[in-house]
Amino acid sequence: MKVIRLILFLTMFPVIGFAQLEQTKLVLTDGIDDGLVKQAIENNVSWLLQECNKAVMTGDKPDIEGDNITKDARKEIREMWKTSPMACPVSQIEEICIQTASGYQVRNIPVTMMAANDSVKDQEVVISLTDRGIIDGVSIAINEHKYQEIMSEHESVSDLYRRQVIVDFVENYRTSYNRKDLKYIESVFSDNALIITGKVIKEKPKSDYALQSLGTEKIVYQKRTKKEYISNLKKVLH
Repeated sequence: MKVIRLILFLTMFPVIGFAQLEQTKLVLTDGIDDGLVKQAIENNVSWLLQECNKAVMTGDKPDIEGDNITKDARKEIREMWKTSPMACPVSQIEEICIQTASGYQVRNIPVTMMAANDSVKDQEVVISLTDRGIIDGVSIAINEHKYQEIMSEHESVSDLYRRQVIVDFVENYRTSYNRKDLKYIESVFSDNALIITGKVIKEKPKSDYALQSLGTEKIVYQKRTKKEYISNLKKVLH
């Protein structure tokens, strides 16, 4: 299995050598004045991405022990790794640092989800950090255009932070499915919630060309109680 993963990774990124991948580096270009915290963020994010790259190349789990990551973040990444191992295919990332109510964030970090379908392999992640630059969480990012649209409409600093909290929730909720975090997902819904789910049904193509142009997919929506939804989700995730 390790050999297969290694060959797959090198096939996907043939022009990038081992050394270059392992040396993935974050450079913060703006958004933070404290030089010591800035250095800590750059070092810790670079370290995490390098460990992810090494793990993908060797077929192991990322070695993320140490005091540069919180206990909760370490646990979340390990759970996420079971279904979504990822690697960063670039040698240097230049991004701004975003200050949040609880610390900092670095967005727009490109990753390749090794176990995903080709259409969704290329993703971006968000790394959250404490006010001392310690890694405190990793989430799969929403579309950057949508993020900018949401944040640009803030009316005050407090409104900006409220919008950030909403975005953080959406991204963490999305990522909880990758972590198979049923406890978190269950906590999101009230006991009397009515949850609407959808599934895509593909129909046999029509012989008439005009009908074919209308597409062969339709979406069927279903209503579920919280109990029904969580019960079905357990079957899918386990």
